[in-house]
Amino acid sequence: MLLIGLVLFISSIGQKTWANTVNCERTSDDSSGWRSSKFFNQIWPKKLSLKYSEFSEAGGGSKAMLLQVQHSVGFVQTLRLLPNKKAIGTFVVPANYEQTGVVRYRCDISSNQLRTSLQSTQKEVVTAEINNVKTPTESHLKVSVDDYKNHRKVTVNDSKVTQQTVVAYNSVRNGDLNVSEGIVFVSGEWCNVHTTFNIKTKDSQFSVSCPSGYSVQGTFEVLTAGKGEIGTGKDTFGNVVQYKLHPTKGKFAISRQAFNDWIQKNTPKSMQKQQRKRILSDTEIASSNTADEQVVQKLTDLNICRTARNNPKYSKAAVDEAKRRGLKCGVGETSTTLPASSASSQPNIPTSAKLLAAQHKTDELEQQLAALKAEQEKQKKFLSNNTKLPTITIASATTTGAQGVIRGRINDNTGIAELRIDGQKIAVDSNGNFFATTYVPEGGTSVNIEAIDLAGLSSTMSVRVDRATSQTASISFDRLNPLKRKAAINNDALALVIGVSDYKETNAKAIYADSDAKVFQDYAVEKLGVPRNRVKTLVNDSADEKDMLLATKRWLARAAKQGKTDVYIFFAGHGLASDDGSKMYLLPYDGAPELLDDTAILRDRLFSDVAAANPRSVTVFLDTCYSGTTRGTDMLIASRPIAIRALEQSIPDNFTVMTATAGDQTAKPLEEAKHGMFSYFLMKGMEGEADANNDNEITAGELHSYVRTNVIKQSSGSQTPELQGDATRVLVRFQ
Repeated sequence: MLLIGLVLFISSIGQKTWANTVNCERTSDDSSGWRSSKFFNQIWPKKLSLKYSEFSEAGGGSKAMLLQVQHSVGFVQTLRLLPNKKAIGTFVVPANYEQTGVVRYRCDISSNQLRTSLQSTQKEVVTAEINNVKTPTESHLKVSVDDYKNHRKVTVNDSKVTQQTVVAYNSVRNGDLNVSEGIVFVSGEWCNVHTTFNIKTKDSQFSVSCPSGYSVQGTFEVLTAGKGEIGTGKDTFGNVVQYKLHPTKGKFAISRQAFNDWIQKNTPKSMQKQQRKRILSDTEIASSNTADEQVVQKLTDLNICRTARNNPKYSKAAVDEAKRRGLKCGVGETSTTLPASSASSQPNIPTSAKLLAAQHKTDELEQQLAALKAEQEKQKKFLSNNTKLPTITIASATTTGAQGVIRGRINDNTGIAELRIDGQKIAVDSNGNFFATTYVPEGGTSVNIEAIDLAGLSSTMSVRVDRATSQTASISFDRLNPLKRKAAINNDALALVIGVSDYKETNAKAIYADSDAKVFQDYAVEKLGVPRNRVKTLVNDSADEKDMLLATKRWLARAAKQGKTDVYIFFAGHGLASDDGSKMYLLPYDGAPELLDDTAILRDRLFSDVAAANPRSVTVFLDTCYSGTTRGTDMLIASRPIAIRALEQSIPDNFTVMTATAGDQTAKPLEEAKHGMFSYFLMKGMEGEADANNDNEITAGELHSYVRTNVIKQSSGSQTPELQGDATRVLVRFQ
């Protein structure tokens, strides 16, 4: 967000009119980057009326005249008046704030005309300001308490005088910055006060400016919550000034009514003449009986004449000094003094403090005018030949999907005022580098780039941005990960894991069946809790008929503990049913589909061999089908093109069997996951996805429900996993 709360200069330039002014009207209304359009209009008013004396040379060979205001914590507001009567306004903020673009104005005078007029007008303006110095009057005391939301007591100490007074202010916070504007009563006059405080960096600044010309600037520290703040600065005379802003609660608290009462009670007394004890002024030196001729030489012209008239002791030295300076003070050749009544009849003379400040300003302006003349002569030669346009260099123009990215650099000998890409303002860093994004439709687009320098010269170019070929929509699935959650260990459990993808006696592959088995062996360990040395895995050519039978009749029978062992069997591969559907076979690596009785393993026999070991429970996962079709579209037996429906068969009492399909369906692969569809969701459910009631246990029923729902969805209803046996059996116990 953009900093809000600027010094009084900007808020007032659209309201005051001066004798010698540059009058401008805003021609751009883009408030992007600002907190609101209302705030934008406050900072950059529709109409401006600016004093000639506020402008200075831009320098660096530019023909522009510059009006610049340095705000707190790195904020700079600048208005550049160009030779074509246009003006460009910029507002520079730190890198962590949102950047704003330039603002354009049309003015009634060019920078060259202003430069010519400035020399003759600046001195007149200063003289007028000196002659119109006024002391505080009753008009300064017309303060409305309703204009301010906050009212506090404050103690002010300038090392010699301590004042208990009041301050009223309004505060606005935007992001990390808190800005306050208000009034404070100091030494008989109401003065403007402005503070800024960065909550994050603790940077602070305060300034006080009074109608008499008295001012104070410094920094402050915010105390702990509810304790107020303390500040230290220097005033117009170089004196150290300290203040303590008291908290809103406690003995120093002041209500709105009490604030009003304080004004009524204290203002009249405060208007009585008060003598500020500051550093010794030249007026005080002139009236001092201890002054000498060296002191007289340091007096201003006005006080030279006053001393010649009013100080008999030093009137001769003052008259001599007046003659040396060419002054006519109304005093003769001798040190004749005027009667006392003559001195008292002199017009009211402004305070010494204000006169000193005005004299210093006159001296500074005279020095500036002298430097201006020299700079003008130097610039004439440069400006007469300065017709170089800004150059635009494109480093890259790339796309990512529909977003185009353009990077480049702008070079110019006067500086870059603005860069626009397709009409949108783009930020340029101090080295001229820029970065912009744009929408690139299918087929590409051309982007128009315009760079404008501070002299009002512009360059344009067009850049082609082509869009990369778009990718087609795709579906993805999470990668399987058996290590996600730790499960309980079952030391008495056994697992037989079989997966056959490539067969010896048929070209019909069971796609991804071997990968299913290799991954499931880790799920047997990590989720079913089977010790790794009690998991036997047979894949492809190691899963022939002999090896499968020996695994059940010998290894499983010997490893199982009667009545204590939980057995898990996983098979992924081809399955077939007899012609009448009454028998179901599992096809080993060397099995021939045409010789099922001779080369395949009858499912009932496999169950019978396992049951013979007398385990406590048996859970079987079969990612196979018995219809005669493969995971692809092939038929295992060409002479049997019609799928066979396997009849449901009974299972032993302590068996729970989960199969990939119904009797006449095909077990399909999940191509995006590179696994069998049933196997993928079986293992994904074991990770915890199937724990429907979140009790840290997954039963056979919960696992089947999860697998069935997802397989039906992904197969469009053509594959329905089935469950036989005990649905309440707990398969996974998470720790």
